[in-house]
Amino acid sequence: MPYTDGPRMTFVAASGGVGPCKLCRINTSGEAEYASASSADEPVGVTEYLADAGENVSLKLLNAAGTVVVEAAGAIPLGAVVYAATLGRVQALPAVAGSYRRVGIAMEAASEAGERIEIMPHGYTDTRTVS
Repeated sequence: MPYTDGPRMTFVAASGGVGPCKLCRINTSGEAEYASASSADEPVGVTEYLADAGENVSLKLLNAAGTVVVEAAGAIPLGAVVYAATLGRVQALPAVAGSYRRVGIAMEAASEAGERIEIMPHGYTDTRTVS
């Protein structure tokens, strides 16, 4: 059973565990796992440290005040709206057709995949369709 301590909530890490600076959703078992690029996923927070499967992991909730640090899936310009990507990362709006879950605004740029950037969560309940 998760518990909350202000802007953070603790969950059990799902099978495979979770790494730091990753966008997470809660699965049907109530465990934290990586959010995907699917607009059907509803990310709730960002991990701040590594947790193996079955260990407790604290998520900084997206509705908390302030910013979060998240791993980029590729190049992202400063000020771009960012969307959920595979493996709990964030991405600029892809050119590939699909529906994407908005996460926030990039407060700094990323030049390549794997870089950690600060984002301001905003509009994380919205989706955007590219046709």
